[in-house]
Amino acid sequence: MSIAKRKLAWIIVILLWATSSVLWAGTTGKIVGIVTDKQTGEPLPGANVIIERKPYGAATDLEGAFLIMNIPPGYYDISAQMIGYQKLIKENIMVMADRTVIINFELESATLETEAIVVQAERPMVRRDETNKAAILDFEVFQDMPIQEFDEAVAAQVGIVTDEAGDLHLRGGRAGEIAYLIDGILVQDPFYKSGAADINLDKYLIQELQLQTGAFGAEYGQAMSGVINIVTREGDQNKYSFRMEYESPQINNSPYRKVDWMLHSDMVDVPPGQEDAYRDSWRFYAQPGDTTFSTTPTPYDPIGVSQYKVPRFESIPKAGDLPRLFGNPVYGFFTSNFSGPIPFVKKLSFFASSRYSNIYSYLPFGYDSRRDYNVKFTYRPLNVLKINASIQRSRRYYKPYSHLWKYRPFALEDRQNIVNRETLEITHTINPNSFYTLRLSRYYHRFYRFNPNRKFKISDYPEEIWSDPQKLDSVIVADNSDWEKGTRNSDGFYVRGDRGRYEDNKLTTYAAKIDYVNQLNRRHEIKSGFEYKYHTVDRDRWRYPWPGSAHYVEIFTYHPEEFSTYIQDKMEYERFVLNLGLRYDYFDPHATMWEDIYTPGYLDDDTGEWIPAKEVPAKPKQHISPRIGIAYPVTEKMVFHSSYGHFYENPSFYNMYKHHDVTVGGIPLVGNPSIKSQKTVQYEFGVKVQIASNWSFDVNAYFKDITNLAASTYRLVFPYNFTVFDNSDYASVKGIDFTLEKRMGRFFTGVLNYSISVARGNESSASDGYNNYRGVDVTLRPNREYYLDFDRRHDISMNAIFKTPKNFGPRLFGSKIFASWNLNLLIQAASGLPYTPFVEESAENVFVERNTGRKPWYSQVDLRLQKTTKLTSSISLSGFLIVKNLFNRLNENYVWSRTGRAWDAGPTSSYSQDRIHNPANVSILRQISFGFRFLFSKPR
Repeated sequence: MSIAKRKLAWIIVILLWATSSVLWAGTTGKIVGIVTDKQTGEPLPGANVIIERKPYGAATDLEGAFLIMNIPPGYYDISAQMIGYQKLIKENIMVMADRTVIINFELESATLETEAIVVQAERPMVRRDETNKAAILDFEVFQDMPIQEFDEAVAAQVGIVTDEAGDLHLRGGRAGEIAYLIDGILVQDPFYKSGAADINLDKYLIQELQLQTGAFGAEYGQAMSGVINIVTREGDQNKYSFRMEYESPQINNSPYRKVDWMLHSDMVDVPPGQEDAYRDSWRFYAQPGDTTFSTTPTPYDPIGVSQYKVPRFESIPKAGDLPRLFGNPVYGFFTSNFSGPIPFVKKLSFFASSRYSNIYSYLPFGYDSRRDYNVKFTYRPLNVLKINASIQRSRRYYKPYSHLWKYRPFALEDRQNIVNRETLEITHTINPNSFYTLRLSRYYHRFYRFNPNRKFKISDYPEEIWSDPQKLDSVIVADNSDWEKGTRNSDGFYVRGDRGRYEDNKLTTYAAKIDYVNQLNRRHEIKSGFEYKYHTVDRDRWRYPWPGSAHYVEIFTYHPEEFSTYIQDKMEYERFVLNLGLRYDYFDPHATMWEDIYTPGYLDDDTGEWIPAKEVPAKPKQHISPRIGIAYPVTEKMVFHSSYGHFYENPSFYNMYKHHDVTVGGIPLVGNPSIKSQKTVQYEFGVKVQIASNWSFDVNAYFKDITNLAASTYRLVFPYNFTVFDNSDYASVKGIDFTLEKRMGRFFTGVLNYSISVARGNESSASDGYNNYRGVDVTLRPNREYYLDFDRRHDISMNAIFKTPKNFGPRLFGSKIFASWNLNLLIQAASGLPYTPFVEESAENVFVERNTGRKPWYSQVDLRLQKTTKLTSSISLSGFLIVKNLFNRLNENYVWSRTGRAWDAGPTSSYSQDRIHNPANVSILRQISFGFRFLFSKPR
């Protein structure tokens, strides 16, 4: 960086910091209002407004106005009282992060002490300070949805679509463009940016989840599509609570975990007389008297013996055997949480949760097991000081299904995903109008892919060998590896050998944030601050680690650094609310790259020797992002809003740090530390209206212009071919989101979402250039926009909740059997994703444009039915039934290009029906499970 540019960067930082006082991802809300005399309407100065049973409160000023800041999300009872007036309590007030709740009190005169007046508050359908589209889900929503992972609830929100692999895309952005924050800290692993899979967060730990779309505020960075801001639960100082829940694994049999499954399933139409064609294709045959397959002689079997063996899931590699009950392995989901005050330590409380699960896949093989533990301590030594300390330990062990390895699952690698997270948060309230928060955190993520049936290590080699990938690539590892190259049969199934992947990625991020919030006056709330991050990226990856192979080794360690700061003013006037912000981001990869990323070296004309290009330090990336959002409250029941912003996001560390040695053979994919940040410019316009006492409707239109997208470009520099990551991709997205919401009445609440959008660009992922346009195919690489792989034109979702009150219905057999029922329906439907049709060659040489075909529509209905029984005043027991894909619809994700169908490869296909009918090409079939929930809650 030049001296002039370095000075400019520091001037910007100083100005942003000095102008006022976060890289502050909102984790608290505030309450404002006015207290007046009910008879005269005059303001009441000096009235006390407090949150019942909580250390929050304020006194009204000369105009009767009050302000309570720094309130964690949740439901509260708020009271106002003054000498000579009757106390008024408003119950069930919902406070949300980053939102202003307006509550006004009208107090009645009272000459004698009387009981307080209690009013049940209703959540406002229209929030006057919402300057961009946001969806807010709280714990009450999560706990009864037919889901296990919180991202399943996110997938049902407006603007979110899923691709064929199940990855989330928000408003036409690529996977990985959503930032995930937990208690104000970004927790996403920047190496692969695989989203919620990097988090391993138990849904019962979540107090509130906000999905920020549109032009979200300047406090959020490293996100081009949106932000998922999660606030975790805290222990209650006033009561003890314990929750335990068990959900069984799928109790109905999977059709796929059988020998010759197509002959035993109504999902496949088998023509009469063609049964043999629908059997498992890899079979062994025995002659009469042969004992190959049994201890006794067998007669000749004309159809042979299938080599598919239903796998047993009774132990986990690297973790040991599953626990047993009555001699049988224990399967299912176990979750629990326990919270309350800690004895003998005043003002110290805790919230602890755990999740333990063992699930075998419904596919022909595979499993998924989780071990998650979380604890959060909250300490208030003073009313103006709050300390939170959080610890997370998560382990996920799993084996995904691969159809080509159906008959050799033991030769496919197992996976291990480890997340450790520690956070210390100190909040000091300086005065009723300002506070600051210091956050220190450590995030550790390890992705480990290995084959437990094979040995492989490189530590036996001397330092000068294993620290140099070029030397390693020439090493014959016969003494260290017993991996074997995979061999296929004529149908493409592997019948010998291993897949050949070994990978051990470790990322550690240390972060420090200091945040300051100041309510300057009734109109202006200033937020500002900064964040510093230090990463350690360790990668150890071998491809084809069998003797005599080119191993494609990647072994490296890097230490990139990030710095960011911002300032934002939230201006709240009677006629409008304006969010005006400015953000600065700085990133230094601390790595070197060729000066010209397309010139890795040259061939010396005299010696014929390859001369590698000189490497220079990659330049730091820095950006300034303006953000603006404005809301116009026309009435209490209608608000218009619009927003605009620039959003930058660094490409993944995989794009940056993948090896850049072009001499390893083949056409290597080369990392590029000099790659620029990706950029999105977004506009949004919307209106939200309360159309009835419990109904609201909002519509939002948006446009996104996306440039400098990470891409991969093929180059030939004689004598080497290679593909390098660069910024040659672009995209544009436009769409309209509709939301109809029903507030909870006596029996029903729900949300209906509909999106129509168009996502176009020249490529759908950073690796498309490498995967599709190398060598002679490079001329086919598109230089104009087409429909992206995740473009869903129409997307519909509905979350509907039906409840019966606790005293509902007649009493039968001594109890009200129709009381306390809960039915939650999650309905999702979407138009098909695009694909590129295959057309047989013809005399006209027809050219088929990419992604001009459409797959069939997707739809799925999930339900959870629950009955709760109150055993005592503090104990309740619930039983529930969950059905996924209620109507057993066959949703097609991956399709054959000749037909556009998942299980039909066309009449010219030479593949067997076993190869064509890949169960992973369709989504889940009907899955039924049951469970129970035990809840104990008692005041201290």
